[in-house]
Amino acid sequence: TVHAFDAASIEYFDFKCVLRGYGGGGLTFTLPWSAASATSNAVRWGVAIRRFQDDTEDLDVSHTYDFNSTDDTAASASGELSMPTVTFTDGADMDSWADGEVAIVRVRREANHANDTMTGDAELWGLVGKET
Repeated sequence: TVHAFDAASIEYFDFKCVLRGYGGGGLTFTLPWSAASATSNAVRWGVAIRRFQDDTEDLDVSHTYDFNSTDDTAASASGELSMPTVTFTDGADMDSWADGEVAIVRVRREANHANDTMTGDAELWGLVGKET
């Protein structure tokens, strides 16, 4: 499934994830994406983590997400992948997510940011996370 992020408004996609085999380092997320039509200019991507602790958090209430962001230039041809990364340090930067816990990893295109200058949709092909 490819997730299309519009150039006119901020849009989000949530991935429900479980952290397995985590050793206490930082996390790096790779965002494979392509442009629907553009071949130049940049997209501003953000990634945030919302940890769900056992018997602690009410999932029915809203939550504020703190994003780490990166700007990435469209590939030289539409449909080609670009693979920027977004990093998190262990602890509060990643909502203190711990091994075995569930979290929402939220990805957004911050289309109204001054650094997001690409026209057309940015197509997110998935999300790859690893400990770094």
